[in-house]
This record gives sequence, C-alpha cells and structure tokens, in this order.
Amino acid sequence: MRQFTAIAVALITLGSAGCASRPPSTNSTAAKSQDQQQDDPDKKWKGEIRHDLEPLKKRLRNIGDDYTATWAGGYYGDPRVPGPGAYWLDAVIRLTPDITQNLAKQLGDSPRQETPKIKSELRGLLPPGKAETSDELDSYINTANPLSHKQAHGFLYPKSNTLVVNYFEAS
Repeated sequence: MRQFTAIAVALITLGSAGCASRPPSTNSTAAKSQDQQQDDPDKKWKGEIRHDLEPLKKRLRNIGDDYTATWAGGYYGDPRVPGPGAYWLDAVIRLTPDITQNLAKQLGDSPRQETPKIKSELRGLLPPGKAETSDELDSYINTANPLSHKQAHGFLYPKSNTLVVNYFEAS
C-alpha cells in the first residue's frame, strides 16, 4: 500500500508541475510594445477611415478650425444586447503651429510621456517617439463636463504639430 501511495503522490506531483503557469515576462518593454500592436477586441468597427471634421468639431474644443484629420470610430459591445451603448473614436489630427503651441502650454508642469493606443490602421500616421499627455490637456480639449459620460484623451506631439485623440462616449 505504501508503494502505491508513493507512486500516486509522484504522479500527481509530476502532473501538476506540467500544469504550472509560466512566470510573467520580465521584459516590460516587449510586453508594452506587443500590447500596442494589438487592437482592443471590444472595439467594433466597420472598417471605414474618415477625414470629415464635423464629428471632431462636435466633440473637441480649443484645437482651432484649420486642421486636417484621419480618424476611425465605432462602438463597444454587442448591438444585439439591449441596454446602453458606448461610442469610441481614435483620431490623428494635424494642427497649425500656433494651436500646437497653445496646447503645449496646457500640458501643465508634469506631462506624461506615452504612446497612444489607437486603431492599427491609424498607427502608421503616428510621429516617431512618445507623445506628451496630461489631465490638464484632456480638460482643455474636452467639450463636455469632466464628470459627464463623454471624454477625450489627448496626446500631443509638439515637434510634428500632431494631436492624437481617444474619445469615448457612453449613451
């Protein structure tokens, strides 16, 4: 009986060792880079890249009227499921130098350096390097009250006069 118990314990130990999960990667740069290469699977999109400005002008402020933009938008969730929905928009906006300077002043004292997560079809439009972002910039470009269900998050590339926006609106 002891021999049977010892064999059973050995088999269970070996079996569970094979099921152990892999330790998390210690290379956080590689993990972040990989995350940026993948689209958010919850973002539903019809595949349309747009250049019209009216939807942006309704949702953003303080970026002037003289700009060009390439953007994509869609919704979160499943439209077949009843209940509130949510709209998203990712935009790459080319600004005039004076608007860029004005936005740079709004970054505050401690802007963060980040690479925006946007739809993969727009990533080729991003300037090299990281953008500058801050809560102050977000407040400045938002048309809505900060406590509302509509929020824009801005990423500024001052050297290339580029503003990248992630917009979210719950209905």
